[in-house]
Amino acid sequence: MTREELETLRREAAAFLTAVQNLDGFSQRRADLRPPGVGLSLPWWSIKRVLSLPSDEGPPPGTGVLIWEPGADEEGGPVTRQRARPSFDELEELEAYVKRVQSFAKDYLAGPEWGARAVHEALRSNTEVRLPRPAAEAHVRVSEGHSAGWVRPSELPSLARRHAPRPELRGNRDSTWKAAVACIDARLQCRPAMRRDALQRARTYLNAAVNRGFSGDPVEPSDDPRYEARARARIERNLKQRNPAEDPET
Repeated sequence: MTREELETLRREAAAFLTAVQNLDGFSQRRADLRPPGVGLSLPWWSIKRVLSLPSDEGPPPGTGVLIWEPGADEEGGPVTRQRARPSFDELEELEAYVKRVQSFAKDYLAGPEWGARAVHEALRSNTEVRLPRPAAEAHVRVSEGHSAGWVRPSELPSLARRHAPRPELRGNRDSTWKAAVACIDARLQCRPAMRRDALQRARTYLNAAVNRGFSGDPVEPSDDPRYEARARARIERNLKQRNPAEDPET
């Protein structure tokens, strides 16, 4: 996707988010999310991390969030420590909260991969739901032919043309955005939601506006629905490596 296409798509996606949040009933549905205190103190990826291991399989993983405390060591110097992980009661609150946020993002934001994360950050900062920052632009390592990693200024235009992103947007998306807004408005008013195909297309555009294209993994790993399962498997492997089962023959 070209830079111009990304900028266009992000403007459209931001306008869609604004239109949805201005719908009658949206604010009340948002207020019903009721984030617990411990949830507001942690970013989304950290919440997903601490929920990655069931309580009956050992202690939950740490939050991974580092905090800096000036004058906390024996000599009065600064130290960095990991924020304490939630209690088991707080974990239950977080699990219920995550389900509420994910359901909200699916029903009232067209369900993009990053929707729950964006809703959570809006609740933490008491602001509107905003389009997350896009994925970092890919860098091209220059190592072609005689240039050996360096190119003369006169060669830059031809190099840029060879590596330019291919156009991906087609046609006009106004009808999709309007139909998706109307579908969410119907849900907010408890009416049958029509044109769910528009929600699917809007979801694709919303994801592309953050992921910088229509293919590839989410820019934030915890946006991936498979994140918790993968994190749980990784944590379980680490636990087994630290506490290997005793060999029954020894």
